[in-house]
Amino acid sequence: KRIFLYSFVFFLLTIFFLGPAHLYAVTGGTAPGQPVGGGECPPGRLCNPIAANSFADIMVRVARIVVMIGLPLVVIMLIYAGSLYVFARGNPESIKKAHQAFFWTVIGALLIVGAQAISLAIQNFARQL
Repeated sequence: KRIFLYSFVFFLLTIFFLGPAHLYAVTGGTAPGQPVGGGECPPGRLCNPIAANSFADIMVRVARIVVMIGLPLVVIMLIYAGSLYVFARGNPESIKKAHQAFFWTVIGALLIVGAQAISLAIQNFARQL
């Protein structure tokens, strides 16, 4: 019952603070992220912070961010998987856990490295529709 109350209060606060934000957005500027007429964003207004003109641009930027954040995480997970192998000391159950950690780290690395290719494939598929 308490979690429902906390969830409801969080929902109401989110609607209260973020709901009217779109009413003050400035659109139609000459350059991405700029308000109408160019120049700086006027005080009290929300301007486009993405600076992208299409959904394809957004996908490419998101893929770039995923790669920038994901590759260091892959390195950390490879070190973690290696440490699991070292600390297993021949224990079959611990070695199995290390194998799983290494396997899923490699799968994650392939997805991260392929993020750019995946975004381009989705972009080309969307253009053909």
